[in-house]
Parts: sequence; structure tokens; C-alpha cells
Amino acid sequence: GKPQMYKVWYAKQVTGWCASGAKLAQWDANADSRCPNCNMLHEDAAHLLRCRDSGRTKLLIQSIQALEGWMASHGTHPTVARLVSLYLKGRGVRKLASATNLPDQFIPLCSE
Repeated sequence: GKPQMYKVWYAKQVTGWCASGAKLAQWDANADSRCPNCNMLHEDAAHLLRCRDSGRTKLLIQSIQALEGWMASHGTHPTVARLVSLYLKGRGVRKLASATNLPDQFIPLCSE
């Protein structure tokens, strides 16, 4: 299975109980709910993954590139690797349905 700390992170992320600014402000009335990177008010779990701050964006791109390298070195089907990269780079804005020039067997994976 997955490591315990990954399970803890995942559970916090999907339930919204991660240490975001908005959640910290619920626990402490004096806490600042702004994102420490872009200063958006009420930073929540979704914002942690979509923050447009240049430093956070650079880190995301580096992480995606590392994943792309890992997928290539582990024999991931090239179209699957392309779709994973497209999805991650889309940051919740670009849909997989926008992917073009796909082999027919991958089109159902991208439907809305």
C-alpha cells in the first residue's frame, strides 16, 4: 500500500482539512487566511493545487517534468503520459476533452 504520510496528506487534501489559510482561520480567529504565495483571501485546499504564484508555478512545472521523465523511463504508454501531463498542466481549467489528435481508444477517457 501507500506510505502512511501519503495517506494522511491525501485524506486531508480531499476532505479540505489540510492546513490552508481558510482552515487555519477557522481554528484561530487571528490567523491570516491569505495564501502566503499570492495573497488570495481564504486560501483553501483547491487553491493549494492551483495557485498561480510564479514560484508555485515553477515548482509545479518541475514536478510535472520529473513525472514525465518517470513515466518515460517506466514504459507508460505515450498517449497516457501526454494526457496526464495535459491534465496536470491544465490546473483544473483545461479539460481532457480539449486534447486533440488522440488514438480512437483514448477518446472515451477524455469525455466530460
